[in-house]
Amino acid sequence: MVMRRYLLALVSVASCSGAAGPVEEPGLVSGEEVGETLEEESPAPERSLCERSDECNVLEPGISVQDCTDLMLMCTDGLITSAYTDWTREVDRCLEFANCKNFMACAAELSDCAPFETETPEPEAPPPQSCGPECAYCWLNTEQENACPPSWNGDGECDCGCQFVDVDCS
Repeated sequence: MVMRRYLLALVSVASCSGAAGPVEEPGLVSGEEVGETLEEESPAPERSLCERSDECNVLEPGISVQDCTDLMLMCTDGLITSAYTDWTREVDRCLEFANCKNFMACAAELSDCAPFETETPEPEAPPPQSCGPECAYCWLNTEQENACPPSWNGDGECDCGCQFVDVDCS
């Protein structure tokens, strides 16, 4: 848009000055020449990171490279310039790894905006080994554990270790 306005201004100046054609100034190029001289841009680091993550099959199911790229761009958009520069350097370092195992280990350590979930879920708490004092009946470690008849729920006595939380235990 700015280039077009600049070129229109040059044409206006040329027509006002009585010149027969566009004014040629050293160092200026026409709009057609601009398209010819631009080199094809390399993909953004966000896209490269997502493409490599896809090649290594570590993107979440249902997430395309474009979805990943969009998410990465939203994430990196919030980084200050120095943090983005550091992140880009980290991504470039990760992309240099030839095998997926090393790439994934590197990408998992990215300081910001990792392309895939790197945290492992916390293990569930182990089931209690004994029943509390509120329990009239404790079915832990018996054949009835997690297999109590539904009629025991709300029968007036607190049954613990069943597949349900007995309303009598509250």
